[in-house]
This record gives sequence, C-alpha cells and structure tokens, in this order.
Amino acid sequence: MDTNIMGFARALVDLAHEEDKVHLFYDNLKVVFDLVKENQDLMSLMNSQVLSKNQKHEIIDVVFKDHLTQTIVDFLKVVIDNREFFHIKSIIKKFFRMIEEEEHTIFINVVSAHELNDDQKAQLVEKLHKKFASQVKILYQTDPSLIAGIRIQSNDLLIDNSIDGKLKLLKHQLRTFSKEN
Repeated sequence: MDTNIMGFARALVDLAHEEDKVHLFYDNLKVVFDLVKENQDLMSLMNSQVLSKNQKHEIIDVVFKDHLTQTIVDFLKVVIDNREFFHIKSIIKKFFRMIEEEEHTIFINVVSAHELNDDQKAQLVEKLHKKFASQVKILYQTDPSLIAGIRIQSNDLLIDNSIDGKLKLLKHQLRTFSKEN
C-alpha cells in the first residue's frame, strides 16, 4: 500500500481520537466516499492541473461545508494541497479498516423503504453480528425509492434486497440480453 495513503489514514485516525469524534468522522467520510465514488466529475476537478488549489478549496467548500465537520473539510483541502486527491477513496477505505480493527466493530449502513421497528432492528443486529463475528454499529436510514425491502452496506459488502435493486438488476440483465441477441 502506498505510504501516503497509510500516512493520511493514520493521521485522520489520530485526529479523530484527539477530537473524540471517531464515529462522526466515520459518518462524514462515508458521505465523501459515496460522493466521489458516484461523481467522476468531482474527481476530475480535484485532480485537474488547470484549477488552482484555491479554486479546488472553493469547490470543496461549496460541495461539503454544510454537510461535514470543518476538520474533515480541512483534511480534504490538505489532501488536495498534497496532490493526493486521486487516492481519496483508498485513504478513506484505509481509515474505515483501521477504525474497525481498533474497535473490533463493523459499521454498517442499513437503508430500508420504511422505518424498521425495534424487533426488526434487533433481529438485524443479531444476524449481522453472527455474519461478521464482530460487534456491529448500524446507521439506519429510510428511502422510499427502494419501494420495499432493505439495502445493507459496509466497506466491502453490499446486500441489496430491495425492489428497486431487483428492478435495476432486471433492467441490466434485459439490456445485456438484448445486446447479445
């Protein structure tokens, strides 16, 4: 692994502990990770040789300032200043793994079409605890666009048992089938 990736991740872990905001940083970085994963334009802008550091900082402020802690916003700017933004996903993944190893805990996002009741949440925690053989911390969210079902996501795992996910899979399979024939 690139030593810069490890260095940035370690610095971020240390900072999270210093500020006693490990879980908040984790949640903030999940937002960043999801956005850069889905938005190649942002990655292109942050890695552009045409834009100045100040212009990139302004973009970071516009995109993230109202959604992240100032420390994470500043961290992103430091990564930009060091011309390492093309590694941001790897840095964040390493941060996630380091925190999970330290806490012997897996952080999981659970998105359901409707709010889960306490019994459903307890069953889910029990099943995920058994699956990962580790403690789990779950962030619950609702998203009516799933129609029905649930989507479970951690760093390296995505279980999509939602109607929306199944419809997207079916659509993809139909496109693939029609291209082959």
